[in-house]
Amino acid sequence: MAGREMTHFPAPATRRRLLVTVGLVVAATSYAGFVKASAAPRVITDFEMGLTPYAIATAIGLLLGAVGAMLAARTDLAGRTRLLTVSTGLVAVVTALGLPASFNQTAFLAADAAQSGLLGAVWVCALALARDYSPLSHRASAMGAVVMSVCLGGLAAASVSGRLLGADADWQTQYYLAGAAVALATAAAAFGLRDVAPELRRQTVRTDEDRQNAESRTAFDGIGLWADDTPGSWRDLMTPSLLVPMVAFGLFSFITVTATTYGVLFFVTAHGFVPQQADGLGGWWWIGGAGGAVLVVLLANRLGPRKPALLGAVVISAFGLVPFLMRSSDPSTPYDDFVWVLIPAAIGMAATYALWLTLFTEAVEEIDPELVGTGLAVCSMIGRVAAVVAVISVLGAVRSVGTLVDHGPEVNRLVATYSQQIEHIRDGSEGERARARAQIAPADLQYLVDHLAAVYLAVDDTAQQWRDWWRLCLLMQLCLIPSLWLLPGPWRRAPLRSEATSLGSRVRPQATVVPEEQWQEVVRRDREDQDEHVEPDGRRGRRPRSLEARLRSLQDD
Repeated sequence: MAGREMTHFPAPATRRRLLVTVGLVVAATSYAGFVKASAAPRVITDFEMGLTPYAIATAIGLLLGAVGAMLAARTDLAGRTRLLTVSTGLVAVVTALGLPASFNQTAFLAADAAQSGLLGAVWVCALALARDYSPLSHRASAMGAVVMSVCLGGLAAASVSGRLLGADADWQTQYYLAGAAVALATAAAAFGLRDVAPELRRQTVRTDEDRQNAESRTAFDGIGLWADDTPGSWRDLMTPSLLVPMVAFGLFSFITVTATTYGVLFFVTAHGFVPQQADGLGGWWWIGGAGGAVLVVLLANRLGPRKPALLGAVVISAFGLVPFLMRSSDPSTPYDDFVWVLIPAAIGMAATYALWLTLFTEAVEEIDPELVGTGLAVCSMIGRVAAVVAVISVLGAVRSVGTLVDHGPEVNRLVATYSQQIEHIRDGSEGERARARAQIAPADLQYLVDHLAAVYLAVDDTAQQWRDWWRLCLLMQLCLIPSLWLLPGPWRRAPLRSEATSLGSRVRPQATVVPEEQWQEVVRRDREDQDEHVEPDGRRGRRPRSLEARLRSLQDD
């Protein structure tokens, strides 16, 4: 069951099995999280929900997700699999039972916010486990697999929604299916995942060959002889070299947040696509993202330094947005054109996510390997706060979308119902206008008087407003580029080769296996012969005389 600890680093075959299980959890929970965006038009219509309540509830959910992420920071001490399993199980319950059973918009939005909070914890735990299972030489592949799982979850949400909408099924069915998928993932996590022991999580493993050396270092540092076992604090991560890149990464995600929150609404309101077509475009977006993640899985570990590859991914993402931006303001852009411009941008974005998470976890490990979960939690919190800013800002930057979502469907229905009467009111004589008004129900006539002009004006303005917003998102993506120079890590292969050489000269293979009786003798001599070492601040610290040297002398005897 989840919660058991592995006393050895996973071998390659075991690591692949564990990462597949983590990927299943991420894919299923991502599927559940993206259902709302795919079903947004029907949910808003069924609950008579305005766009503003929808956006505010999404923002509250993101904030709760930030809280869930920070709670997941405790897994650096307590282990990750138990929290991951419990959170995933609760996501299954909320998705399969809470959301589809909502009897009004308040109940739906409350359940949606609870789901978002739980997903924040799941995301941090999954990334931290991917790090725990993977040495540095395979870290990019592990993060690429996680990002690919997110894209597969989004693809499932878009594909299922498109098929169900085409079959005129209700939106509740989408949540039932997603909840069942998350329930299966919960079972897989409960029986398939295990924590790496704490004394092993605090080690940095560089290659598969380094696993035994790391376990030897754990034996020296983890048997209680080093008195300074005080865990690090999140404050250790509050440095400009990490904070600035995390904020820049949050800004980079503006377009992803917009696409997952408003993407279907954008294509429906600005380009006149039916929801089924909008979901189809979302599917192509996720296919491109999965392709970008696969490229990272296959190539990143062979490229050496992360920074050049990450820079290239950001450039591909940014320049891939340019043709989309040019077509987004033209309401006559055909469906196929959007397919071909979305895929390159999605490839670059997914590759950026995978490579940035790789570089970020490596940067946190340089500070303190025990703080990887905390670092991911802080990063997730900052990213979700940035997402809140994006979700709320769209309401102000694209003012027309609120009018089109809130009043567009009803105005379109009334225009179709009273098309002849509206034509007579617009172009007929005074008598024809009077007769036409009399033929329209008073409530419908008042609704048209109140909102018809505003909807027509919004239709004219929405393309320009959306183009301005996509331009802002493009600028936010470019902000990530200068922040790369703050993150630790080389730009060239030479420093990597020299580091590997120096590491090999420092590791002694004969220190990897130590008989138990020799450890007991080292402990006895240390306690008898050495005084307690106290740091100036009163803490017990690492002794200046190496126990490893004492062990070597004992072996020489």
